[in-house]
Amino acid sequence: MVDAIGGAASHQCARGVGAAHWLGLADMRWHLRAGLLGWQVVGQLWPEKRPYGEHPDALAEDATGLFVVEYDRGAYSVANVKRKHRAFAELAPRQVWGVSSKQRRRWLREHLPGQDARVVAW
Repeated sequence: MVDAIGGAASHQCARGVGAAHWLGLADMRWHLRAGLLGWQVVGQLWPEKRPYGEHPDALAEDATGLFVVEYDRGAYSVANVKRKHRAFAELAPRQVWGVSSKQRRRWLREHLPGQDARVVAW
C-alpha cells in the first residue's frame, strides 16, 4: 500500500473535515502501529463510485489482513454510523473505529454491537 495522506487530506479538508479529525486519525495510525506501507488514506480512491461519507478515512493492513479505519469525533448520527458501517463492509472484512471518548465508544458499540472501537486522544 502507498501512503497518500497529502492528496487525500487536501481533498477531505475541502469538504470541511477539520484538523482535529486528522489528528485523531493520525493517533489511530500510531495506536494501530501502521507503518508507511500498511496504511492508505482513501478519500480520493472512490469519490466517483461512492457518495461522500461512504468511503472510510483509511485502509490499513496488518498480519490478519486488510481493514477499514474510521475516526468519529462524536458528530455522526446513528443513521450515519450504520450507513458507513454497511458501506465499509463492502471494502474490507474488518473495521476499526476511533472515537474521542469512552462515552462515544459506549455509544458506538450500542449501535454497532461488537465493533472494534478505540479511544484516542483527539
